[in-house]
Amino acid sequence: MSFTEGRRGNAAATVSLLTGILGLVLMPIPLFVGVILGAPLATIAIITGIIGVLNARRGRRGGTARAVWGIGLAVVTFLGISAGGGIIW
Repeated sequence: MSFTEGRRGNAAATVSLLTGILGLVLMPIPLFVGVILGAPLATIAIITGIIGVLNARRGRRGGTARAVWGIGLAVVTFLGISAGGGIIW
């Protein structure tokens, strides 16, 4: 089996993980910049994470762990925003 014959990756799970990391990193920026940047990225991470988990469960692709980590990081981002992260310095 060659490299190109392998199973394709789960793009939704990868997008979920990357946007979850970005949302968490950008969330602590003060003066509402963290909220403006972090919340939409966390929302995208949750949506693509759910799609990634569904694709993995249907047996089409792997990447369940990436999708779950993306969802988890997005939840932590929302918890940080609700605790006051990114609002004031």
